[in-house]
Amino acid sequence: MERKSAWLVIGGLLLVVFFFFAQYIPIMKGLTVAGHAVAGDAGRGQATTQSGKETESKLPGLENKDVVVTGPLISWMREADREAPKTNTFPTQAPGASDRVAFAPRPKPKNFLHTVFPVKTYAQFAFIVPPHTLSPKLRGNFRSFTRTANSSSDEAADVDVVILNEQEFNDFLHHRAGTATFELDSSHNQAVDYAVPPTQDEPQKYHLVFRNSATKRGTFVEADFTVYYE
Repeated sequence: MERKSAWLVIGGLLLVVFFFFAQYIPIMKGLTVAGHAVAGDAGRGQATTQSGKETESKLPGLENKDVVVTGPLISWMREADREAPKTNTFPTQAPGASDRVAFAPRPKPKNFLHTVFPVKTYAQFAFIVPPHTLSPKLRGNFRSFTRTANSSSDEAADVDVVILNEQEFNDFLHHRAGTATFELDSSHNQAVDYAVPPTQDEPQKYHLVFRNSATKRGTFVEADFTVYYE
């Protein structure tokens, strides 16, 4: 009888243990599966995000305008770029008059003197050099003669030839001592090839002057002069 009662007790305990594990084990399995699922989803999300960042960062020139590259390093670089002062590494300096280049068409040579004229005391012929002319030239020739001897070998018909700018010509008119831009020795037959000073922003006016020191005799000059704008 006592043995029978012991087996009944053991059987009851086994049933209790069986029912306990039958209810507890499915719950643990569900929690374990759910935990793995959450971890797997999180891992896949991180992998997708990382893959997306790598793909976006590899796009050359960000040709896809809908793609935005983000991340701590990118944000820091953009913030530093916004805060960095914009500096010009090349020094700025206002251009001088000699630095300006004119692209206007070069004027054609001008033959401003081609005639015979008398020289009692002096005769002048003006010409103008336009602005930004680097290498103007005055070329020509002349011969002088008197009424009594129409010969280019007559030294009595010698004249002085000078080139004067506006200030020098003004001094010459008022009999003030001054200088000349260009001056030839007295001659009655001479060729001229003179490099006129270059101009910058403003045109420059010059005067070709023939001066006769022998005022007692009538002197004539035959001249042909051209200014070249090179």
